[in-house]
Amino acid sequence: MLLPLRPLMGMVVATKKMWQWHGLEHKLVSLYYEDKNRTKENILSAPSVDPKCGTRIEVLKFILLMFLLVIYIVSFFTNTTLLPIILILLIIYICIYRNTEISDYNHPIFLKMSMWIQRHITTKEPEDWQIEQALELAQKLDAELIELGYII
Repeated sequence: MLLPLRPLMGMVVATKKMWQWHGLEHKLVSLYYEDKNRTKENILSAPSVDPKCGTRIEVLKFILLMFLLVIYIVSFFTNTTLLPIILILLIIYICIYRNTEISDYNHPIFLKMSMWIQRHITTKEPEDWQIEQALELAQKLDAELIELGYII
């Protein structure tokens, strides 16, 4: 009976690990921003929420897609065609052709929604073995950056 649920359970575990790596990435990036040493203690105390994360772009896309769905449903029941087509084209323009620079989405609503989603959904606290691996990679990155002439 539980056999069909095994793939789903595996996906849940894999997704949790992905969110842990995402949180760890934010922690390491914040240490680089603040010019702090990359140590286990500093990683544990660093925030796992980053205001520069791409989550805010996804929040905007989600809002626009929900708006698109509402337009579609309303046009289906009201038999209007011109206004929904214009609105749909406008949304497609915003989603695809608009320059999607991170700085374009600094509106407080997008930031708050993005931070909430990061805090509660897309980032988790990493495990010790993940922190150790990240520290090894950060040391290698630091060495390469110094070799390229960057001041760390």
